[in-house]
Amino acid sequence: MFQAAVPIWPIRHQPLPGEAFDSWLETYAHRLEISVAEMLIAARLMPDPMITRQQQLAPNYVALLHDDEAAQLAHATGLQPLDLHAMTLAVYDEHALRLHHGERGIARAMLWGKGDGSRYCPACLVESGGRWQLRWRLSWTFACTRHRLLLADSCPGCGRLARLRRSRRTVFKPFAAPGLCGNKKDWTACTQDLTVTPVTALADGHPFLHAQHWIDQILHRIESDDTTTDPTPQAIFNDLRALGCWILRRAQPGDFAKYGPDAEAGCHAYLAEQQDRAGPAGVFAPTNAAATAAALTDAVAILDGPRDHAVTAVSTLIDRGQPWEGDMVPLDRTGRNDISPHLRSVILHARDTSAISRERLRYRTCTASPRLPDLPMAHRVTQVPQLLWPQWTLLLKPPNTEDEWFRTAISAALLIPGSTDGDMASATEILSPDHRTGRRSASTDALNKAAKHWRGKEFLQTVCILADYLDQHHTPINYHRRRQLDTSELLAEPVWELIASTHNASRRLRHRFVRAWLYQHITGNRLADAPPPFTATTGHDRREINEIPRYLHQNLRSALDDHAQGFLKQHGVTEPITWHPPVHLAPLDIQRPAHIDVARLHTLAARLSTPLGHIAKEFGTSLAHIRLLLEEHPLPSRNS
Repeated sequence: MFQAAVPIWPIRHQPLPGEAFDSWLETYAHRLEISVAEMLIAARLMPDPMITRQQQLAPNYVALLHDDEAAQLAHATGLQPLDLHAMTLAVYDEHALRLHHGERGIARAMLWGKGDGSRYCPACLVESGGRWQLRWRLSWTFACTRHRLLLADSCPGCGRLARLRRSRRTVFKPFAAPGLCGNKKDWTACTQDLTVTPVTALADGHPFLHAQHWIDQILHRIESDDTTTDPTPQAIFNDLRALGCWILRRAQPGDFAKYGPDAEAGCHAYLAEQQDRAGPAGVFAPTNAAATAAALTDAVAILDGPRDHAVTAVSTLIDRGQPWEGDMVPLDRTGRNDISPHLRSVILHARDTSAISRERLRYRTCTASPRLPDLPMAHRVTQVPQLLWPQWTLLLKPPNTEDEWFRTAISAALLIPGSTDGDMASATEILSPDHRTGRRSASTDALNKAAKHWRGKEFLQTVCILADYLDQHHTPINYHRRRQLDTSELLAEPVWELIASTHNASRRLRHRFVRAWLYQHITGNRLADAPPPFTATTGHDRREINEIPRYLHQNLRSALDDHAQGFLKQHGVTEPITWHPPVHLAPLDIQRPAHIDVARLHTLAARLSTPLGHIAKEFGTSLAHIRLLLEEHPLPSRNS
C-alpha cells in the first residue's frame, strides 16, 4: 500500500464481540473526533486528497482487509491482525457468502450474498452504544434472538437501507454519532436515531426465532473455524439458498400468513418488485427481513424437520411448478448443482408420486436413499439374464400377465436403477439384441402393469433392491457370456437318446423340446428369439416345454445337469448351471407363495392323467409355482 511510517494512534479502542469493521472504525473515529477518511489516511490505507487532489470512495474494508492493510492497522491500533480480519466478511467467505476479492464486493447470486447496507436491531444498538454486528450484513440474519425482534432493514428517516457506503463528499466529514443514520439526505447527513426504529416483536417460540437460532449455530461454526465437518456450513447455506429461492418463486397468497402480517406483506412486496427484474424470483436474497425470514424459516423446517414433513413441503413446491417443468430436481441451475445429497434425496423422494416408473427407478425415488444416476445402462449387463429368474418371477408377476413378456421387462428394468441414459426399450435391446417379436412398448407396459398391481412403491423398490444387490455382490454367472455361447452342440440327438434310454425317460419327452428347455435353463434367454433349433414361438411349443419338469425324475435330471456342466466346461465356463439372488431380499409387503408339501406334490404329479393346473388349484397356488417346485425338487427316479 503506502510505505511511509504508520503512526500509533493515541487512544486504544477495543471492538465488541461480533462487531463489524466499519462500526468499530467509525466509533473509533467518533472518539478521536475526526472523519473515517482521516483515520484511513493516517493508517496509510487511503491517499491524502490534499496531495493527490482527488477525493475517492473508501474501499469496502468491511468486506475484507488484505494482510498488509491489517498489519498497518494493527501497528496503529494495538490490535492483532487476526482480530481485524475477524471483523470483516472474509470470515464467512466460501462458507456463508462469496466475495469478489479484487473489488471487495459480494457475489449476490451465490449463497444469497447481501448487497450494500446492513440490517440492525434497535435494542442492540441501545445496549452497545450504537455498535453494529457483522452478522447483520448477512442475508442469513433476519431476527435478534436476544431481544426477540425482527431486524430493521432501512432508516425510517431517509427511507434507504441502513449503512450504505458513503459518497465521495461525505466520507471526509465526521461520521454521525453512533446509533444515528449516516446516509445522505438532501445533501446532508440523515442523522435519524436508529435506536428508536419501530420493529416487529416476536413472541417467545416464534418460528422465526427457531430458524434464526438454527442458522446462528451454523454461523458460529464458521466463526469457530469448524467448516469441514459434514454437513459443511457451505453445504447447508447452499441448501438454504436453493430452498429459499424455490419457496419464494412458488409462493402463493396466504403461504406466510402463519408467521404474521409482516411476513405476508414482505413477501408480496418482494415478488412485486421481482416482476420488474430479469430472471426468476428468488435468485437474489430479499432486502426485506420479513420476506427473508419467511422463506428461510420454511427452508429450515425442510432441512431440520421430520423427513415426512420435508417431503410433503417439497411435494407442494413441485406441484406448483409449470406443467413442462420435467426436471427430477426442479431448481434453478445453480441450486440444482450445489445442493447437498440430503436435500437432493428429499426432493427425489417427493418426486416419487409424480414421476413415471422409469424415472422412479433411475433415481431410486421409491427407496430410502434416492440419488442421482451415475452409471451407464450396460453396467449390469453381465449380471442379468434376458429372462428374470423364475424364483423372482413367482414373487413379482401379477396375475393374468404373459410370462415371457413380464420376465423380459423386469430383467430389462434391472438395468435402469442408477442409469444415466436410456429407457426400457433400450434396456431390452441391450439384453435381447435379437428381439424380434412384439411391440417396443411392451416392456414398458409390463413394468407399469406390475407397478400398478403392487401399488408401485413396493414393486419398484424391489427392482432397486435387486439392482443394488447385484452391484454389491459378485454374481457367479456371467450372463452376457452365456448369451454368446455357441450352443449348436448342446444336447445333440445321439447324446439325448443315450441319456433317455439309460434313465428310462418318458416317451412324452421329445428331444426338440428338452433341448430348448436345457438351452433356456443354462442361458436364461428368451426362446422366442433363440436361434434354431431352440426357437419356440407358438403356444403349443411353450406348453410342451413348460411341462418338461414334470417328467424329469431325479436320475434323468442329474444326467441332464451333468451334460450341461460338461458343455459349459468345454467352453471354458466354470460356473454353476443356474443361480438366482436370494428371495429374502424382497420387501415384506411382497406376498410369498404358500408352503407346499413336496412329498404330496410328488404323489399327485406322478398321476400323469391329472393336469398340473388341477394340482395347482388343489394347493391353492399358481401353475408357475407348481412347475418351479418340480424343477427344484424332481420326482423320485423310476427305479427307486
